[in-house]
Amino acid sequence: MKKILRVLVMAVLMCACMASVASAAKVAVILDTPLYFANEAKNQAMIDKKMGELFPVGQFELVPTKESVMRTQLWREENGLASTVTNSNNGEASYEWALKQEEIADLTKSMSCDYALVMRAVGNSRDSSSLTHGETKKSTVLLDVRVFNVMKNKYTYMNQFTVEATSKRGFIPLVPFSVGGSPSHKKAFNKAVQKGLKDLQIDTKNI
Repeated sequence: MKKILRVLVMAVLMCACMASVASAAKVAVILDTPLYFANEAKNQAMIDKKMGELFPVGQFELVPTKESVMRTQLWREENGLASTVTNSNNGEASYEWALKQEEIADLTKSMSCDYALVMRAVGNSRDSSSLTHGETKKSTVLLDVRVFNVMKNKYTYMNQFTVEATSKRGFIPLVPFSVGGSPSHKKAFNKAVQKGLKDLQIDTKNI
């Protein structure tokens, strides 16, 4: 009798877990950033971590960033929106056109998702150097973050802010070599985006 009860309890728990997974809203991230950023494993891991913080597992089912980046690329190719341009400021390629709301809706539906976190990051970089501060690459990034709700067919969260970060290599006075790794616009851009996402909060009750 006890054995039968145990089996029944386990069956009920399994059904509850399956129902919970089935009812969890599915969320993907859609990136409109320099292509190197979207395809870099470190950045994808950073975004996966942030997505987990914003959309807790159990309440939401998350599409891995690596998968959503590939699905976005394929969707753009199929819809004639995969052409790229090179940023004259730092030489990085990005998609030529930002997606319109109706295109975001279609892409989100193609991934069988209920929501999409749309993140656009556009940056400008500049160089500076001095004997006291060494060589510096500075990036100013405009972050545009939105949540698209498929059922409501509209953006239910929108936020836009500017973030700055630097990549440096210092000099030691009177010593004929520099210290630290080689600075780059990519490093400065990545740090700026990471800095901006760190404090990003979204009240999922209102999306």
